[in-house]
Amino acid sequence: MKFDSRSQALQLFLDAVQGHIGDAMAIIRRLQTFSFPDGLISESAVQQAIEGLLKDLSLVFESLLMLLPANQVHLLESLALDPTDKPQSKEYIQKHGLSRGGSLQGSLTGLQNKGLIYNAEQGYQLALPLLALWLRQRLS
Repeated sequence: MKFDSRSQALQLFLDAVQGHIGDAMAIIRRLQTFSFPDGLISESAVQQAIEGLLKDLSLVFESLLMLLPANQVHLLESLALDPTDKPQSKEYIQKHGLSRGGSLQGSLTGLQNKGLIYNAEQGYQLALPLLALWLRQRLS
C-alpha cells in the first residue's frame, strides 16, 4: 500500500492516528478493502476509511460517555476540542466552564486511570486519537 504523494492522504492518515498503532491498523484494515486502480491511496479513500470507522465506533464511544460521570465527560470534550497541558489554569477552567479544585483534579485522575487521557508529562492529551476525532466531529 502506497499513499499518493500528490495528495494530503498520508498527512490526513497521520493526523487521524497521531502515532496510535491500534488506530493506524484499524484504518489500514479498512483501506485494504478498497481497490486502488493506480495502486495509490488517495485522500478521499483515507477520509472514507476514517469516516466509516468512526461510524462503526460511534456506538462504543456513546456507550463509553454514558458510563462516565458528567464532569469527566465535560473535561474529555474540552480536551478533545481544545488540547492543553494546563487544564487547571484559570483561563482554561473559565473558557470551558470546568469545576475548580478537587473536582477537576478528580476528573483528570479518573480519566487517566481509565486510560482515556495521558498524564501531565504527556500534556493531558486524549489517549485514543479516534475518540478525540469523533468528539470533535460530534461537538462541532
